[in-house]
Amino acid sequence: MINECNLMVLGGGIGQVPLIQSAKNLGFRTIVVGSPGNYPGYKIADICLEFNFMEKVKIIEAVKKYKINGIVTQVDSAVEIAAEVAEEQGLPSIGLDVAKKFTNKKLMHEECEKLGVRVARWYSVRSLEEAYFKIRSFEYPFVVKPSDSSASKGVSIIENVTEVENALKNAFLNSDSNEIIIEEFIEGEEYVFESITNNNSTTILAVGKREYFNIKGKKIPSATIFYNYENDSVVKEASEICADYISGSGLLWGLSHSEFIINRGTNEIVFIETSARGGGASISSDLVPLYTGININELLVKMAVGQKVEIPKKNKTNKIVAYISFLMKPGIIKNDFNSTAIEMLSGVKKVYGVNFKKGDIVGEIDHKGSRYGPIVIEAKDMDDFEMIKSNVMKKVSFLHSFKNKVYQDAIWN
Repeated sequence: MINECNLMVLGGGIGQVPLIQSAKNLGFRTIVVGSPGNYPGYKIADICLEFNFMEKVKIIEAVKKYKINGIVTQVDSAVEIAAEVAEEQGLPSIGLDVAKKFTNKKLMHEECEKLGVRVARWYSVRSLEEAYFKIRSFEYPFVVKPSDSSASKGVSIIENVTEVENALKNAFLNSDSNEIIIEEFIEGEEYVFESITNNNSTTILAVGKREYFNIKGKKIPSATIFYNYENDSVVKEASEICADYISGSGLLWGLSHSEFIINRGTNEIVFIETSARGGGASISSDLVPLYTGININELLVKMAVGQKVEIPKKNKTNKIVAYISFLMKPGIIKNDFNSTAIEMLSGVKKVYGVNFKKGDIVGEIDHKGSRYGPIVIEAKDMDDFEMIKSNVMKKVSFLHSFKNKVYQDAIWN
C-alpha cells in the first residue's frame, strides 16, 4: 500500500471532476494538467499545471518534480501520452502499444480481424486519390471517418456522389495522422458497453442504447439510455464479445467504452469502436455509478497508482438511467437562461452545459461537441423516463436568432 500518493490527471474538464474528487477523497494529492482556461477540474485540484498535456517533455518534468505515483485520464486524446509517459517512467501503465489499439481505428479494425470479431468491411487510405479508388467498391450509403479522431469529428455518412468530396476532405482535415477509414454502413441499433478491466479480466458494468439526432450525414447521439438487458440474449452475446475483445486486445486494467451495432432482423453483432477510458457525456462520471452503485472513478484512480482492487458486484435494478441532450441552429442567444428550473425537476439528477447569456454564439452543428447538456435522468421505467424528458423539454425555452429569424425551440431529435 502506498502511504502518500501523487496522482497526475490529464485534462481538467467537467468529465474529469469526479475522477479528481475521488482521488482527493482517498487522500491523494492531485496534479491536474491541461490547456490554460477556466476549467472546473482546476478549481478542485491541489496543483494545476496549465500547459498542453501533449507536451511530453513538460509532462515528464512534472512527473519527476512532483514525485508522481500514477497518471490517469478520461480524455481520448490523452490516453496515448498517459500510457507512454507512465510506461517510460516505471509507473502503472496500460502500455503504449495497447493504448494505440484503443485510440486508432485502423488498429482496432485489425485487432477485430485477429480476434474474430465482426467488423464492417473497411479500407484505410492516406490520400484523396486512394480514397476515390477504394470507394468504387462501396454502395451508398457508406461511412468515412478519421482513423484517430474522437467525438465524431470528421465522421460523415455519405448518401450520394455529390457528398463525397466534402466528406473526404473533412475526414482528412480531422486526422492528425493523415489517414482515414472508409467502411460500409451497417443498419441496426447502436449499443454502448461500459466496462472495467482488472488483471486483464473484463466486466461489463452497464449497457446503454443510443438515440440519434436526425441530422443528414451526421451521427450525433441525442441520448444514451441504460436499463436492464438481462433477458435480451443478443445483447448478452454482444457483452461477451465485447469483454473478450477488450481482454484479448491486451488491456490489463482500466475503464473502457465500446460501441456495437445490433441488427435486430438478423441478430448480427458488429463492432464499431472502443476506447480505453470511460464513456463521455457524463456516462462514466455519473450514469454508470448511478446505475450500478459502483464508484468506478475511485477504482480507476486506485489502479492508476498500482493499488490492488476488487470489483464489487453491481446492483440488480430495473430502473432507467440516461442522459439527454439537444442542439440549436447556429446563431446568437437573445436572452439569458440558466438551468435552475431543470435541476429542480423530479428525476433530474444533474445538468451540464445548459446556461446561456445574451450574446452567446451558437456554432454550426458538426459533431458531438455541438450538443448542449448532458442532462442526467433517473427514472423508474421507460414511461417515467419519457415523462421526465417531456418535462425537461418544456423547461428549455430561450430565444436565439439565425439568419435574421428568431427561434425558440431546441432540437431534441
